[in-house]
Amino acid sequence: MLRAPFHRSQGLTLIELLFTMVIVSIVLGLGVGAMTGLKAPSQQNTGLVRSVLRAAANQAVSHEASCAVSFDQAAGIMYPSELRVVGTWHFEDTNLNGAFGLNGSGQGMRIVDDGYIGKAISLQASGVEANFAVKRDPAFDLTEGFVVEIALRDPIGKGGRVLHIGHMVGIDLESGGVVRGWIAPDFESGSQGVETTESQAARATHLFVESRPGTVLPGEWLRVRLEYDRTKLVLSVDGVKVQELESDAAVRELVGDLGLSSKERTGFRGDVDKLVVSAISAMEPVLLGDDAVFTQQTPKRVVFHGGGGLDPAVHNQPVEIGIESIDGQRGTVKVGILGTVE
Repeated sequence: MLRAPFHRSQGLTLIELLFTMVIVSIVLGLGVGAMTGLKAPSQQNTGLVRSVLRAAANQAVSHEASCAVSFDQAAGIMYPSELRVVGTWHFEDTNLNGAFGLNGSGQGMRIVDDGYIGKAISLQASGVEANFAVKRDPAFDLTEGFVVEIALRDPIGKGGRVLHIGHMVGIDLESGGVVRGWIAPDFESGSQGVETTESQAARATHLFVESRPGTVLPGEWLRVRLEYDRTKLVLSVDGVKVQELESDAAVRELVGDLGLSSKERTGFRGDVDKLVVSAISAMEPVLLGDDAVFTQQTPKRVVFHGGGGLDPAVHNQPVEIGIESIDGQRGTVKVGILGTVE
């Protein structure tokens, strides 16, 4: 008996149907992923700026130190940086021991009990000086900027050179109770190479900022802060800004160690306490994509204080960073007073 030929069903089995659905899902998934990656250039750059600013704010919180992001508007480049403590000395004894293994050496020093905080070191004897080998420390790079804080007391108002760092950064006391801070800038690295009209501060190869006469009273402790960030040189006394000078030049490379007072006649013959030196450490620059640039509304820099919010000494209101792509599209990133980035 002849059998009828076998005919396969025109439908799909359950296994075939499941296999087909898996393939379709994979294909659709790849397509959606590809489409998701095709974001507009303006969106990509906006996200990049947000990431850099949030990283700087988080870095400020984690290190409890100031962090900043500088903006090159025309080139579309961001320059993140961080202020790090690189040396600190409290002078509780004549051993001159400091943090990070930066111990000093000197002669003729003595300890006084009535320091700025606790004890202090006295450099009153003639020919006394103290030196700290910082030049060989790679962290002691003040090229991009720094903060130097020191407490000092001039017993008889004689003045003198209080300190110098590699002969490129220093603090002096002048006659009449004047505090002077100075740096030796590399003018070739910046746009300011002439004396300013406002302060007449650029003299020869140095930039100077100084207080008014009578700032230093004989026998009284005061806290002096000298800071520079390649935008301005600022001198403050007891927390009050006394003078600032704009400059964008780098600080010259140190040619020596850190010295307190001097054996020379011009050395400071007084007392010092709690010396802290911080350096601005530059990180890798970040370039916007697709030839994008920052708009004119973008500030030269955004600074976060150690708590993660905007530094009130630099910003008194929220800031906006504008990004313009080559196709004309624009984006905006906002940073709030508390450091929130949107």
